[in-house]
Parts: sequence; C-alpha cells; structure tokens
Amino acid sequence: MSRLVLLIALVGVAAVFGCSSKPAGGGCGCKAKARGVLKLDGDSAVDEDFGYVQGLSLWANPKPPATVSLKEAHDPNFHFERCCAGRGLSSACQARCNFETYNQDLLQKMLIGADECPLDSLPEMHFCAAQGRDHTTCCQARGVDSTVAGDKCLVFCDQVPDKFTPIDYTYAACFGKFDEMKQCFHGTIASKAKAFFRHH
Repeated sequence: MSRLVLLIALVGVAAVFGCSSKPAGGGCGCKAKARGVLKLDGDSAVDEDFGYVQGLSLWANPKPPATVSLKEAHDPNFHFERCCAGRGLSSACQARCNFETYNQDLLQKMLIGADECPLDSLPEMHFCAAQGRDHTTCCQARGVDSTVAGDKCLVFCDQVPDKFTPIDYTYAACFGKFDEMKQCFHGTIASKAKAFFRHH
C-alpha cells in the first residue's frame, strides 16, 4: 500500500481526531470533566484543572498519590499510559501508549488492521499523548504548519477538550509531521510535569 493511499485512508478516519475528549459514557465532548482546561474571557487562561478530565486525574494534585513515585510523575510515558488506561483503552493499546512505540509505523499498521490495537482507539491515544493540551506554539516552531496543508496541521497539535474539526483529504500532508508533533507532546509534558509535581 503506497504512502499516499495510507495518507488518504488516514484522513478518511481522522475526523475523530478533532473530537479530542469524551465523557465516560461515550460520544464527543467532556464539558463536565474539562472545567478549567478551556480558555475563557478571550485569551485569558484559567487555572489548569486537569483532574476533571477523564484519564488525566493525576494532574489534579501536585503531590502524586502514594502509589506513584516522583520519577513516574515526571515521566511523559507514565502519563501517556495512565491516560490510556483511564480512558478505557484495551491492554494492547495501552502497551503502545508510550512515545517510543507511538509512531508512523504503528499508525500505518493500525490503518490496515495489522495491529492488535484497533484504529478507533487512535483518537484517544493521540489525546493522551498530548495530555489534553494545546501544543500549537511548539508545533509552529517545529514547522508542523510548513506542509502544503499549512495551518490545518495544527489541529492535531491542539488536543484541548471540547473541540471538533472535520478532517478531509487536504490534511493528508500532516502525516509527515507526526514526529514533530510527538516531540512537542513529549517535551512539553516532561517540562510541565517536572514543574508541577512535588515530593509527597
């Protein structure tokens, strides 16, 4: 299967990427769980209250629970996997919820059904990789918007809950910037976690 065909297939199912969060009962949006994550009053950011977002409860308190070491709390891979588990993904998908295995090769395998983790889990995995955050500034700095799709690719960098963007074939070029997006997710989460989580 050529890369172009894979890209077209990807954007054919990627519309769900735009629905970056869901409540426990399924469906799009998590307004009751996303309080504090959204930006209110123009560009004035409110306090990040990630404890209300399904899968991100660890961010509710700067002191991690006794079962979580400070090293784990500072590890982006720990947050990625924990979010996937919290959002009810299968054990096969949870095993792929880390920044080493979440790559273009995995996406291609999921697209053609050659991986145990089903394709419909991809939006949840992407949301968890981004930890429900907007990484647009980092993505711009890394040239994610430098493809023929331009600014459209930035929609994949912004995983703040309660946003929905229909995706079509014009987003296909964004697939080539997946590694840059992932680097932004990992770097930002590592930095945020070290600044946020403190000793017990």
